[in-house]
Amino acid sequence: MKKLCILTLAVVLVLGMGTLTMASHGTLEDGAEVSDTAGITIDVGKYAQVGFDEGHYEDELFEKALKGKPGVYISDGGATKDKALDHWGSDLEVVAEEGQLPNPHVAFFQVLANTDVDISIHSDFGGWLKSPTLFIVSSDEDDINGIGSWQDNLAMIGNETGEDYENSFPVDYGTFNEKGRLDFHVNGAIWIQEIAQQAADTYTTEIQVTVAAQ
Repeated sequence: MKKLCILTLAVVLVLGMGTLTMASHGTLEDGAEVSDTAGITIDVGKYAQVGFDEGHYEDELFEKALKGKPGVYISDGGATKDKALDHWGSDLEVVAEEGQLPNPHVAFFQVLANTDVDISIHSDFGGWLKSPTLFIVSSDEDDINGIGSWQDNLAMIGNETGEDYENSFPVDYGTFNEKGRLDFHVNGAIWIQEIAQQAADTYTTEIQVTVAAQ
């Protein structure tokens, strides 16, 4: 029994010494130090924030009633007018040359993310006008904390059957890291083709902006 206890103690000592040999060791004489390190790993999940700011600009794209007269109506200014006429035809009459100005009527939204993302725009036109409609995303790196310029058509959707709309655009993480929360506008254009195209009434829809990791 005594031999068994001695053997067991010897095994414990050997295992203990084996464990200690994995650690840093050395003299502490004359101010010397002994240290070791432990690696720490952590994963950060992909995360984003998106939101419309109704208080930033006028929150109704078409606050003023459309006259009903055939022609093109725009929500704000020249850049949106140019995009609409480029899509529908430059010979069309613009009923309101400056749209809803003097106040810029846009749907203003912001996006922030910690990864490369695709930003897309959607709308359900089920209860909307029969008149062709465009909702266009734009931004500007000078006037607002955005990207590109007002003339850039980042994304566009509409209610015309058979049209192939490009409704999304990419933004890389480096842009968010440099500029922070990015600003964007949704602008609108409507082409009333004939007086009786739809009844005089109030029409509503919603615009949805979606952010997805690439």
